[in-house]
Amino acid sequence: MRTRAAAAAVLLAACGPGEDGAAPRTVAVARADTLVAQQDGEIGMAADVAVDERGDVYVLDYMLHQVLVVPAGGGAPRVIGRRGSGPGELSGPVAVAAAADSVRVADRGNGRVQVFTRQGTLARTLPVPERFMGSGSAFTAAGGLAFPTLGVRDDALARVVALNGGEGAALGRTVGRSGAAMDFAAMKREIAGGRVPAEMRNHARAVPSMDGGAWLVLLAEPAVERYGADLRRRWRVALRAPEIEAVRARFFRLNREMGSPSAFVPLSYVADAAEGGGRLWLLLDGGDEGPATLLSVDAAGGTPVRLEVRGVTGARQVAVDAPRGRLYLALASAELVSVALPADLASAPSAPRR
Repeated sequence: MRTRAAAAAVLLAACGPGEDGAAPRTVAVARADTLVAQQDGEIGMAADVAVDERGDVYVLDYMLHQVLVVPAGGGAPRVIGRRGSGPGELSGPVAVAAAADSVRVADRGNGRVQVFTRQGTLARTLPVPERFMGSGSAFTAAGGLAFPTLGVRDDALARVVALNGGEGAALGRTVGRSGAAMDFAAMKREIAGGRVPAEMRNHARAVPSMDGGAWLVLLAEPAVERYGADLRRRWRVALRAPEIEAVRARFFRLNREMGSPSAFVPLSYVADAAEGGGRLWLLLDGGDEGPATLLSVDAAGGTPVRLEVRGVTGARQVAVDAPRGRLYLALASAELVSVALPADLASAPSAPRR
């Protein structure tokens, strides 16, 4: 049974300066509609969320090995795929994309991309190397894949590839010692001195753009880089928010407290990222404490906007439907909620910075 939970909407805005790394202005939204509730039992563990041009929402489920389709106009959700290795079956899927006439799923456990019709019929299957389909992989508008390298035997932080072979375009550059064996004692000394080891700074997420370019989210810096349709870097913006400072403080505290010389708590400021309305939406990694918080960056690389969704905690994935002014969050509690965007955040972005 689908339920709706709503509270009065409240918008609060305070302007901030526009330079790189400046404090963002904040918009607080106190309204969330529950589209799939925990008691419905329809979501196991969401791995990705997408929305198509009709407003249908696609929840990729890593645990249930399926795609849950939530219709925009109401009605019962339906399912695409099921667990298995045969045609149309999925095993540990990691990414989903919905286009006008198809639904693509990165079926990592079976080493392939499966293309379905919107009705759920399998249209074709493409074999894909497993390394193209790790956590954080995403489909490009042309049907290729963008995937993080983690700096392992690669001097790029992420790559964008077509599915016809080849390494494709490189995004970002690794920070020293990316391919070397880890010196755990040296890493512990760096953390004790208040520095993030290079081995932990090579984590990034590429978000393909509808214009053929990409955004590169540096998960441990924290910063965002924008790449044009030629996949050359246009600009870089540092990120600031109270949640980012809290994650950094927690990272140093927990790692200093750990007794094992080879055990580390990872550093990641961003839980998920998606493009919508020409803007990048970063779901900050605040754990299960406090409200879900996002930073929205426009195509010009101006000061980000901080969106605080009050009453919603444990957000793990995000998708944005800018034409309809909606934002969708998949929660750790196996729920899907919808949030109405302020009008200025759903509108067209300003001209890109040169």
